Amino acid sequence: MLRDTLRRAACLTAAGTVTALAVFASPAQAAGTATLSVQTDDIRIETGSGTFEDDFFWSADTTGSGVIGDVVMTVDASGLADLGSFKLTDSGRDACEAAGAVWTCAIGDVKYSDGTLTWDWDPDLSFTPFDGVTGTGSIKVAIAGDGATAASGERSFTVAEPVRFGIGEAPGGDVAIGDEVSFGVTVTNTGEHTIYNPVLHLRFIGLTPKGGYSNCGVSPYSVTCRFPVALKPGETYRLSAPFTYTVSADVFAPGGIDTWVHWSTEDYGLPTTGTGPELSVVGAASAPADAPGQLVFDGEGSFWEGNLFQVTGVNKANFVARGATLPAKTGRTTVTLTVANNGPATVWDGRSGGPLTALWFTLPKGVEPVSLPEGCTRWAEGNGGDRRGDVVCGVDIELKAGGKAEFAVEVNVKKVDLAEKGEVAVGYGWHGESQAAKETSTSDNTAVIAFEGAESGTGGGLAKTGVNTALIAGAGAVLAVGGFFALRRFRRRGNPAFYGSVED
Repeated sequence: MLRDTLRRAACLTAAGTVTALAVFASPAQAAGTATLSVQTDDIRIETGSGTFEDDFFWSADTTGSGVIGDVVMTVDASGLADLGSFKLTDSGRDACEAAGAVWTCAIGDVKYSDGTLTWDWDPDLSFTPFDGVTGTGSIKVAIAGDGATAASGERSFTVAEPVRFGIGEAPGGDVAIGDEVSFGVTVTNTGEHTIYNPVLHLRFIGLTPKGGYSNCGVSPYSVTCRFPVALKPGETYRLSAPFTYTVSADVFAPGGIDTWVHWSTEDYGLPTTGTGPELSVVGAASAPADAPGQLVFDGEGSFWEGNLFQVTGVNKANFVARGATLPAKTGRTTVTLTVANNGPATVWDGRSGGPLTALWFTLPKGVEPVSLPEGCTRWAEGNGGDRRGDVVCGVDIELKAGGKAEFAVEVNVKKVDLAEKGEVAVGYGWHGESQAAKETSTSDNTAVIAFEGAESGTGGGLAKTGVNTALIAGAGAVLAVGGFFALRRFRRRGNPAFYGSVED
């Protein structure tokens, strides 16, 4: 089926380079190394949607070449017994034997060479939900083979009623730093089922929530409000009070406020709740205790997204590069390269599809990188954009005024020449594009990587009151972007407050 073809293509693309596989009749000793992995993405289906089919892919990251002997995958679907009827069918070269709700699939011996391989002949699950039943179960998957590291995982499986929301007309307009912004929100049930226990999520990058309601969780940029009510199909409801925000002092200007407001049935949770009165849905009845599980499968019309408010005035960031000093002797050492933000505007973590900014570096001649931190890659012809150095490191964390991101790079000094210098360049995007219009100054966007005893120092600097917002060192651990909105199933926009149209 076309669906199966597309699913396989998507999975293979996500896995990376696919290495040709071969199955042999007899096992062999692996000369390289192989680490197995299994698919663990969640499955969600609508009640009354008929029979659902899905595949179980597995993959292996390998070095060198060799053979994984007697590969066997097991699929345990007993966690679906209360949700519907199901069966597993083998396809292609896999041979699966059933023992109740557990299938054992003999894959055989798999030859590999450097890279990531993904198996394309896999068992297929057919599932038909019981009428009127909703809930969440799980499928357990494991794979093992001689000469490879085994893997196991669990896939959440949810059956839910499909619901649809409408949110009404979005607010908007020009605002200035320090202004108070107030707006109301409505909700319409545009689907066929009564909606139970709706949840409203609000996220504004550059607006700070003022006050709070007792049934709303609050974080620096986000608010989640829970309503234990029932919304009838075709009915529109208003909330009992508006939301009030203050335009933050560190918002980028001129530019837009990155906005995401949507109705859902899922509660992502926030650590603290407001201390004010309860916010209610006017005219809505209480939800029953035994309300069925529901999900938004079609979110069209349920959200506001984009630049609802435009911030006037001028308020920019200021990227500062900090280089490093190398010991004047041969051998391995570690240097720390830094990008800092001297403010006053914060560099937000709201951009999807790439890092907020980048740190580029070129080492002095005679010095070679041994390993690169996570988030760093060597620049190569064909990457597109302007080259600012040999290596580019993405900075995809929030940088407040005085904050910095550090990259610890292990290098090998093969030759010492005090006249040779390298460079760190910051304030350039992943593809090397200039961001001069977004900075108060570009004079400190470069710094030197030099040997001890060289005439010039490393350059660069930090605000005296600065504090670290992140450290990316050693193997590197780049902070995840997105906060609680990482789970939502809609595309996140880039942050126009930092990347939109900007005037000097």
